[in-house]
Amino acid sequence: MPGKVRPIGALLAFCFAAALGTAPAAAGEPCGPGPNCTGESDTARDNSRLALVLVRTTFVSFGQAIETGNYSMLRDLASPGFRKRYSEAGLEQALAPLREAALQFGDAVLVVPRINAFERKGEGLIEIAGVWPSSPRASRYRLVFQAGSGAWQLFGFEVSAADDGEHAKAPR
Repeated sequence: MPGKVRPIGALLAFCFAAALGTAPAAAGEPCGPGPNCTGESDTARDNSRLALVLVRTTFVSFGQAIETGNYSMLRDLASPGFRKRYSEAGLEQALAPLREAALQFGDAVLVVPRINAFERKGEGLIEIAGVWPSSPRASRYRLVFQAGSGAWQLFGFEVSAADDGEHAKAPR
């Protein structure tokens, strides 16, 4: 609902900061159903966790910005380069297609996004691409994060409503 602000700013800031410091389970901990028991390397498991946290928290931020019309928190949590590219009005305009498509991100902390690509790039960047299973239709995304201030910060994004059946395809 426009005008209604939910107190998640601290939670988002914590999640972005925590995403940088994901660590493997301590020695001697029992093996649970997670990737640690599948023979996956610590790096692959940590990358999977990091990707999931970054994608979910970013979509929570998108949803809150669109729902409230307040784009300042999303902008303030992003990297300096992102803040230079987008004013609050520019960010509102960039997210307008999501708002107009009536995509819902209210359940972002519960959704398991499809992550089709995770790539660590030079200069402290991570690029994550996939499909977000929002309603009434899925969204295709590409998110870029930059290491800074002890956390991964949003550096760039492309999000669009996916074609029907897109959740089964890889993003462009």
